[in-house]
Amino acid sequence: MIEVEQLLNRNLPALNNHQLLHKSALWMLRGLLCEREIKRFAEAYPNLQGVEFVEHVLDFFNFSFTARDSELDNIPTEGRLIIVANHPIGSLDGLALLKLVNSVRSDVKILANDVLQAIEPLHELLIPVPVFKSRTAGVRSEPLKRLYQHLEAEGALVVFPAGEVSRLRPQGVRDHHWNTGFLKMALRAQAPILPIHVKAHNSAWFYGASMLYKPLATLLLVQEMFRQQCGHIDFRIGELVPLKSFNGEQLTLPQRAKLFRRHVYRLGQNKKGVLKTQRPVARAEPRQVLKKAVEACERLGKTQDALVQFFGDHFPDPDNLAQSRTPFMPNSRPLPDISDDYSDDLLHLKHFLAHQGAAIPTLFKQYADLCEKGGVRFLGFNVDADFANAVDGLVMVDVHRLKAHKRQRYLGD
Repeated sequence: MIEVEQLLNRNLPALNNHQLLHKSALWMLRGLLCEREIKRFAEAYPNLQGVEFVEHVLDFFNFSFTARDSELDNIPTEGRLIIVANHPIGSLDGLALLKLVNSVRSDVKILANDVLQAIEPLHELLIPVPVFKSRTAGVRSEPLKRLYQHLEAEGALVVFPAGEVSRLRPQGVRDHHWNTGFLKMALRAQAPILPIHVKAHNSAWFYGASMLYKPLATLLLVQEMFRQQCGHIDFRIGELVPLKSFNGEQLTLPQRAKLFRRHVYRLGQNKKGVLKTQRPVARAEPRQVLKKAVEACERLGKTQDALVQFFGDHFPDPDNLAQSRTPFMPNSRPLPDISDDYSDDLLHLKHFLAHQGAAIPTLFKQYADLCEKGGVRFLGFNVDADFANAVDGLVMVDVHRLKAHKRQRYLGD
């Protein structure tokens, strides 16, 4: 199991040259990493390996989790797969997620901090990534080689894209920005991505320590694990995001990672995600039942629907200054409801249009960027029967609210 002295010597060998500092660090880490309690568990269950070990750890903490039966069907039973999730606890949530996926398929592994290699029973479930060692090509190549071999063997891989435990933020307990590594893996291995939201949290003490000094909070994670006794987490398993939904070049990798992060948190809020997904293959059903189900399925919105929804919602005309002679009537609202973050909504619109083979009309984009808030209104949208039923937009711009640099450019004052 965890031998703190070996861990210290392997990751910080220079401390051996300073005996007093070495002893002090060893004493502190043994307490922070709960070495005594972990050794007790190891002595009680000396022969456990893999998923059996995970199950006993969760039982030891009396730690439970729930997932909806209908959503378990979203986990493909075979084929290469990358699973991404938020990381609210930083310990037992990873083990619980392994057990959850293993209940559907046994070929799951997790990309994890190489410090966890000190826990020998987990070896068969881990693909370790070095965090303390130099990030040279040689150090990084071995885990990369292992993870691609696993995916090429049609295995499933769990990744926490934030690379660290969630912290307390103004919006609640949230991951930091997601790294783009999971997208690079998926694109290279040609693997779909399964988004999962984990609902859980650490103690107030942990978040307070994190605000004061972030590395200190990281050292407290093992103690936080022991505070999770009798704890519970809830999983929301999203629908599969196929490769074609994120392999376009219209958005940068960081922009795509941001969309995935937002998609996962919308799952936790029981809201529609922002990415195009693929429903699992249904179990055998009578033809008439399937026919009714297909007819009831939500249809993809058209490009015009998305544009009218976005610009109509973000640049409304509360005074109804104009009426269309032949108003455009959207068939659907393909985008999520508008949020307080215009840039996020704009990013999602671009992503949606890219998969329709379209882009935001240049003039729409330019008018929308001319003024401060409230200076631009989309008064209406009209179908032009004389121009191949194109949809026109009537835009009103208040020149008194032009942005300063736009005023200088167009009006010269």
